[in-house]
Amino acid sequence: MNISIANNKYNYSIPPRVVNFKGPTPANHTFCKFCQFDSVSFTGRRPKTTAEERMTIYANKLLKENNLKKGQPIYIKGESYYLPFMEILSREAYKAHSGYVEMEVLEKALESLKKKHNITEDFDYKTAQMDELKAKGALFFEFNADNDPYKKAKIYKTEVREEYEKKYTRIPPNIFKFFRISPKEILIDCLDLHKNQPLQIEAEREHLPLIMKLMHYLYSQNKTKLVDINMNNQNSKNLLLYADEEVLEKIPNATAAKEKELAEKQAAHIFLVGNNSRENENVPSERLSKLFDAYCDSDEFTDAEYFRNTHLPWLYYYAPTTMSAADAYPELAADKLKMMKQAYQDAVKINRVGHLKEHLKNLEYRIAKLNELLEKGYRTFKYQSINPETNMPDGKTDFTITVSPKSIFKGGRLPMPKYNHNPLVNVPTEEVFTVPLNDSAEGRLQTTKPLLVDGKLITDLEMEFKDGYATTVDAAKNKDVLVSKMKDRTELNRLGELAIVADSPIGKMNRIFNLTLLDENAASHFALGHSFDFALKDTPNFDSDDKLQEYLASEKINSTYGDHIDFMVGSKNIIITAINDKTGESIELVKNDKFLL
Repeated sequence: MNISIANNKYNYSIPPRVVNFKGPTPANHTFCKFCQFDSVSFTGRRPKTTAEERMTIYANKLLKENNLKKGQPIYIKGESYYLPFMEILSREAYKAHSGYVEMEVLEKALESLKKKHNITEDFDYKTAQMDELKAKGALFFEFNADNDPYKKAKIYKTEVREEYEKKYTRIPPNIFKFFRISPKEILIDCLDLHKNQPLQIEAEREHLPLIMKLMHYLYSQNKTKLVDINMNNQNSKNLLLYADEEVLEKIPNATAAKEKELAEKQAAHIFLVGNNSRENENVPSERLSKLFDAYCDSDEFTDAEYFRNTHLPWLYYYAPTTMSAADAYPELAADKLKMMKQAYQDAVKINRVGHLKEHLKNLEYRIAKLNELLEKGYRTFKYQSINPETNMPDGKTDFTITVSPKSIFKGGRLPMPKYNHNPLVNVPTEEVFTVPLNDSAEGRLQTTKPLLVDGKLITDLEMEFKDGYATTVDAAKNKDVLVSKMKDRTELNRLGELAIVADSPIGKMNRIFNLTLLDENAASHFALGHSFDFALKDTPNFDSDDKLQEYLASEKINSTYGDHIDFMVGSKNIIITAINDKTGESIELVKNDKFLL
């Protein structure tokens, strides 16, 4: 099950795409209502140097002219048209040993929508952010028509479009229409957003058409006025790759203040999942750990995030992009629009758009049957892989684990009684899950799908468990990423979740998405690390995560802040059996990817 932990907060926008050549408009020319401009001209010859080289030269010139000092923070602001240059300026600043770089990317379409609905409210953290930057003597850069970095770097407008589309693809309306979504189903039926409730949206740049639909509903139907939109850009990757270590090791005070304000104003949280699964492949693991630790070391941030995760609704919702679809649809990767048409059509099935309520009833049936077994003493679960040709155990997976007497199976709904919320936190949602005893895992597990850790893909993971601990870990690729995390955080050596998945439409597609949200809902899985207290009966209410973790440890339930690493072990060749600890009797639960109860 996905969980929101120590996420970087991104700012974002959308691309220039439409080109109007001087002279007659080409027959295949289309205009996009989300684009920043629709007029591009060609004049003169292109220089021998690339556009990126010229922008890099100008970025360094700007930093030198402004006497950038070591550790000095930087604030960069501009419309999304200027994003390619803004990202290069961010990169070069970190390379020149700047402090934290804040980037604000303005989006005309969103600003117009706010104006249309007369929305003037905003979050206070932005003022606190500016005050902190000024107090630390930050450099401020703002780009607009009067201060156009492309003109000064001698970049052609056609080159701007090309540089933009190297990273951000515009999906035309005639393709996006195949992603049939309902804002009400997402925001009300799934997220359980209340009237007027503030909302934070985290997304990719390709999600702008979807965000526009959500925003229109929020403003016109839900009367929500406070919306914080964070769309991914290269600034966060620049931080990980190029910032000095002391910058990675401490988050700005305003970052914690933002999380605290979102908690105090009861802001819900939606993640549109369509990220590049390999985005951190070239980032050293130790740098990822430093940034993660920086968030964990901020008590104000972690306390506010714990409050939001526990009491305020959140939702991970699958929304494909060209980045996320590339791995899953390799046969279509050469034609991005054809690929996205297929990805959108599949996403409608994966998310069970229009059929969620019926599906949730089926999951509730499974939950009830499994909880009946727990009450009868069937608390040990055996996993065994079978050779499909011989129908005999093949030894790849041979594993048992036991759950607590207080464990109960849960589904996608997460009751949050403090403010009367009951969100469906993952879409898609195909799993029923519970929490195991942290000393009970025994035997061998082999993954049936790749898994992501810190944005890096781990393939063919194999683990041996003894007395609850992973005693050996091996993998074909990126083994060191997981081993390093397990070394630094001992609780990652033990399991915190047991999840059963069967007859999933995602599994039937027989595709590897390399997105945990999808792959974990395609097959039965476990998770290393963090356990969910709501999968235990009679868990007391705590005012801090520290107290909760102490309670979980006392109940022999794995306790560790933040880390929750799902890995898939299910397939048609896995048989899951429940064993009665009192009588020794056994009942098959899943066989040939079918739920048998």
